[in-house]
Amino acid sequence: MRNIQGDWPKVTFGKARELSVAELHAIADGFAAGAKRAVEAGADGVEVHGANGYLLWQFITPKINLRTDEFGGSPENNVRFAKLIGEKIRAAIGPDKLLILRLSQDGVDDFTGAWPGGTAYAEAVGAALRESAYDALHWASFDYLDNRFPADPTPMPTVLKRASGKPVITNGGIAEGADAEAALTSGAADMVALGRPLFAHPDWPYIVRSGAAYPWLPFDRKYVIQPPLDFGHAYPMGLVDPKWPQP
Repeated sequence: MRNIQGDWPKVTFGKARELSVAELHAIADGFAAGAKRAVEAGADGVEVHGANGYLLWQFITPKINLRTDEFGGSPENNVRFAKLIGEKIRAAIGPDKLLILRLSQDGVDDFTGAWPGGTAYAEAVGAALRESAYDALHWASFDYLDNRFPADPTPMPTVLKRASGKPVITNGGIAEGADAEAALTSGAADMVALGRPLFAHPDWPYIVRSGAAYPWLPFDRKYVIQPPLDFGHAYPMGLVDPKWPQP
């Protein structure tokens, strides 16, 4: 496990089993209850995590989902559980709150995961979600331009957007303002989501908006960059460029 070693007892888990349909409905009810609590606490909406190895990813990903009932065996069946959860959440939070579904090919420690069939599978997933309760889809990846399917290089978020007819939030490989603009103007995104650039420097939006040079230092997962101005502080929130809009 990522070269981590230590003198601790081995943790093992029971053998995986197929959830019953009644259990799936109970889990979906739990999602709905959690979403309702979030909205009651003041959230404008919720995003359902169907990516990165979590439970819904295990249903949507055909190499993991080996079911032979209505919740497996085809792209339409593989997303049925996600649609069920969306329907129950929508009933719980009402029609005016945002509801988003996050998708990815990657799983836990499966950073090069790929859907069998590539863009054809993504198109079928998008089509199956067209009539779902979700307002938008969120594509999570390390690089949205790399769909890991050489036969058709169309970005997965582009395929999902076209097939579903829903707005798409796109993540992965976006580190500069120009990267975000390219995703938006190419039809691969209606909105972009950022992670590492903001971890690297909390003033990333201000830097990009200002047009200042943004020289990255080589880094892997340490989120360290060289800021364009010599602030002399790790988090120079009080020392902004005068041209930047003030909060």
